[in-house]
Amino acid sequence: MNEKEIKNRFERIEKRLEALEGRTKKVHVETDKNKINTNLYSLLAKKLDLKEELLRDYIDLEKEPKLLFNIKRSNSVEEHLIFLLSFLSVNRVCFDEKEIKSNELRRILAEHKISAINSLSTNVKKFNRFIVHRAGKIGSKNTSYRITEEGFSKGLIILSEILSGENSSKINLDFLELKIVKRNKYNSKVGEEINKLVGEGFFKEYKKSKEVVSELRKRGFFNRRQDIDAYLRKSLLGKSLLRDKINGTWKYVMKK
Repeated sequence: MNEKEIKNRFERIEKRLEALEGRTKKVHVETDKNKINTNLYSLLAKKLDLKEELLRDYIDLEKEPKLLFNIKRSNSVEEHLIFLLSFLSVNRVCFDEKEIKSNELRRILAEHKISAINSLSTNVKKFNRFIVHRAGKIGSKNTSYRITEEGFSKGLIILSEILSGENSSKINLDFLELKIVKRNKYNSKVGEEINKLVGEGFFKEYKKSKEVVSELRKRGFFNRRQDIDAYLRKSLLGKSLLRDKINGTWKYVMKK
């Protein structure tokens, strides 16, 4: 075996050793990661007095808390409250974080597909006993949200109920002590009027949502165009109305 062959052989051996070393490190990292995750689930399970296996079906703790259950209420105030109390309580138990920056929270809300994010700060003011919006210096956008002790207590109760199988829409939130107008009640009156328009033949010809808004205003209803359009799409589309895009604009017509 000449010098060149010996050199090539040693190079191949070195590459194999490096590959083996890399695999070993990867195994150690993954093992440590799984160990950390298991400890977090165990910690949360103990705090909630629930089985660890149950938590894994509802919460992902790989990097930051990710809630795997849906939150549906009749208004954004209650949806925001349930999500924030649940998320911040998990974050406090598992990562010892009582506070989160506003921009981070908004990102997380968007990833969880929580609605009405623009109303977040307004809604939080309605339950500031549980979550406090902490402002930075004047003119600064560096604000944050912090869960209070009472909020943490409520958050653990809500989590226990949801993880035990309770639907989020049925959780009792009387402790909020808020008088909230339910969306279905809000929509019922204007919805009845839109149904009258259908019965009167208003949609025999194609109508833009803007035209529907104008007609409703003549009848004393001053709802936002977005709300009217939402009702048309969610309640009537496919049932009594059809929708087509004409010259770049969506228009509604009576279903024959």
